[in-house]
Amino acid sequence: MTEHYDALETRAPAMREAELFSRMPDVLRKAMAAPAYAERLQGIDPAGLTSRAALARLPVLRKADLPALQKASPPFGGFVTGLPGSFGRLFTSLFRSSSPRQRMPTPGAAHGRCSRPASARATWC
Repeated sequence: MTEHYDALETRAPAMREAELFSRMPDVLRKAMAAPAYAERLQGIDPAGLTSRAALARLPVLRKADLPALQKASPPFGGFVTGLPGSFGRLFTSLFRSSSPRQRMPTPGAAHGRCSRPASARATWC
């Protein structure tokens, strides 16, 4: 048995990035099928999204903007093309991102299976 899931995990970084950016225009075209993305990405040519510089020019959608967008266009703010009730699962957030949360011990932290970037507020396992 190998240590890696598949050969894609051991690709050279440049090869991985090239492959990801080759798929990016199709991902953007599919996103633009949703009205809210089509409006936010108006004037963007999906075929031109082939580099980090092009990716950096895309507008940022912040989580804090979602409640107002969902209120204006319920229930998903125009970001979903499917009809309500047509999904196998629907995950929701009970709290806004700015709500205070009690600090809880992170399972796995004691066993060294977690990572925490220096800029992060949370530990991910």
